[in-house]
Amino acid sequence: MSAAEAFAAEVRQAFEELRSALAEEGLGFERVAKLRLTMVGHDELSLAVVLAEVARLGDGTTPAYTLRRVAGLAEAHALFEVAVERKDDAVREAYRPLSDLGERCGELPADMAAHPR
Repeated sequence: MSAAEAFAAEVRQAFEELRSALAEEGLGFERVAKLRLTMVGHDELSLAVVLAEVARLGDGTTPAYTLRRVAGLAEAHALFEVAVERKDDAVREAYRPLSDLGERCGELPADMAAHPR
């Protein structure tokens, strides 16, 4: 198997595993807010493989995505990673109460803590 074929197989497998993980929770790609794609290498053929797989998702609507090209991944043999942010998670994060920010970012100034939105 050539390097290009191995990369394409890994990308397909990653998306199949993602489909399975979503299906286990009774979800499809319509519940995906954003994909975070990471690929090793910078060649246009590999990029075309990833974008073709993204285009095959769901009902034809492609979720937002970011694509990072890196020199290597934590798993030395890995060539591609995909992570997902579900719409429910994005909504919870976007509308997290202001008082909750103090826990994540340190203490809030007294005037901000007293007037949560």
